[in-house]
Amino acid sequence: MDFNKYKSLKDAKRQLIEEGFTSEFILTEGKLRASDTGKEYSFKDMEIVRFQRFRIVPNLGNDASVIFAVRCNDGVKGTVVSSDKTYGDIKLAEFMDKVKIENRENVPNR
Repeated sequence: MDFNKYKSLKDAKRQLIEEGFTSEFILTEGKLRASDTGKEYSFKDMEIVRFQRFRIVPNLGNDASVIFAVRCNDGVKGTVVSSDKTYGDIKLAEFMDKVKIENRENVPNR
């Protein structure tokens, strides 16, 4: 798993789309829904392939966004973006904490 591979959130989205992570996932009622198909996935149905945290304003506070590249058990690949700013993203963070991380042994301690 590559870390700090992307310069910005926009750069990450662009590159991940080029790599086939084309669906965007949105948390709805405890599941992630693919915006393009409407199909819903539980945390058991996917794994995190890559993730990276971005500071909104570097060196100021804790405001940050995280992009997750995920692969579902049916082959669908896409992205999930979380921000520290909203209550809904707290629920999303709780959901993403349950998702298995591919090659977990290579992930640095949080």
